[in-house]
Amino acid sequence: MKRTPGYRDRVVQIRHTKREGGLNLNMTRAAIDVMSRSGAEAARQVIEHFLNPVEKENGWLNHRWVRMRSTASVLQDAFAPLSKAWHDTRLTPSYEALWMAHGVEALPAYQLSKTNRTAGFALWERIVALPQQVAPAELSAHAPRPQPELVIAPRLN
Repeated sequence: MKRTPGYRDRVVQIRHTKREGGLNLNMTRAAIDVMSRSGAEAARQVIEHFLNPVEKENGWLNHRWVRMRSTASVLQDAFAPLSKAWHDTRLTPSYEALWMAHGVEALPAYQLSKTNRTAGFALWERIVALPQQVAPAELSAHAPRPQPELVIAPRLN
C-alpha cells in the first residue's frame, strides 16, 4: 500500500541507529532528543510539502488529484466486468433476477427487504451502466503507477 500513488507521498521513513527506538528501553536522554528532533523535522517537511501556497507546488492538491486519478482508473477496470456479467444472457437466472427475487423465489442467505432490494437494484443499474457511459475513454491510460487494485476481502478487525 505504501508504494501506491496517492498513499506513498504521505509515508515518512526515519532511519535510526540500532541503539535508537524500537524496543530499546535503555536509550539515553540525548538519543531520545535526537529522535524527537528528526520526527519534528519530518513533520515540518510534510507540512511544507502539503501546504505550499503556490498551487502548482501544493502537495495536498496534487495528492488529491493522484488519488482521484488512480481511483477512476481502478473503478473503470472493475465495473467493466461487472457490467458484462450483469448483461450476460447465458447466466440463468440473471444477476438482475437474482437481485430482485423475493418471497419463495429468494435464496435464503442474506435476504433484503423489498425497499432495500429496490434501492440496491437502482445502485446496480447505475454501476453496470457506467462502462458504456464513459466509453471509449481509457482512464487507465497514463494513470499513476503502480496501479492499485480494488479487492473485496474480509475486513480484519
